[in-house]
Amino acid sequence: MFIDNIDDYLTTEEVPMGFELTAHAADGDGELHTHSFFEIFYMVSGKAKHVTKKHGQSEVYSSLREGDTVLIPTDTAHCFFKENEYDYTHRDVVIRKSVFIDACNYLSPVLYDKIINGKIQTQINLPIEKIMQFEHKIKLINQILPSNTDKKSALIKSLLISLLECFLTSDTEEYFNNFPTWFNNLLANFNKVEYMQAGLDKITLGCNYDRKYLCHVFKKYTGVTMTEYLNEIRLNYALGMIQNTNKTVSAIAQYLGFSSISYFNVIFKQKYGITPKELRKSKHR
Repeated sequence: MFIDNIDDYLTTEEVPMGFELTAHAADGDGELHTHSFFEIFYMVSGKAKHVTKKHGQSEVYSSLREGDTVLIPTDTAHCFFKENEYDYTHRDVVIRKSVFIDACNYLSPVLYDKIINGKIQTQINLPIEKIMQFEHKIKLINQILPSNTDKKSALIKSLLISLLECFLTSDTEEYFNNFPTWFNNLLANFNKVEYMQAGLDKITLGCNYDRKYLCHVFKKYTGVTMTEYLNEIRLNYALGMIQNTNKTVSAIAQYLGFSSISYFNVIFKQKYGITPKELRKSKHR
């Protein structure tokens, strides 16, 4: 049976995320359905069969176990079935669409589109320690009095960002595991703020290879040059600073280590399709 679009009964404008712990000891909840909201669920215990289906596509079956975590967009139908003799418990996290989009945009301006277009893995497995951390945070959220809206809102946003980061980094972690240790250490230097600000001379300091060899290996492993990779990281920082600080565009460019404000403006517009000043003006309309 297909139940099209279950309405959101767990969230409100004031509390835009809801939580439900569901246990099944019979046949599961085998009603194929879509939601008017986004859902992230993780398996707390047991095993289950899970079915997903997008309109016009075939059903996809998978077996779920403890730690499996799944993101269900609004255009995807799904349901559970009990697997053999196993009982199971899963935690449902229900997120209003507008809040989900805002959280995606906070992490990356292209993350939401990647999720909708199937370019991000939407089923991952997390260690039980991570699941317990989420459960602890949900317990804290549920204990906060409704009147303390600021604290509850902050914890809710923190939880959603943490969940989304798990999906965002799952492919990356597997990707990096294929690199030699020295190369992973080099990549880590790009993400250290003081190294990023100083530039490639400091980032590559300590590598036992000359610059020409490093440039060759870097392009081979990543598909981009070291300068392109560094600029990508700097621009991600710049986007957040323009949206969330009052620093001038010139001060941001200087802080992030760009050689000139004109160069910063050019590559920023190439990446985001808008200049830094135009972006800041749009945020204050």
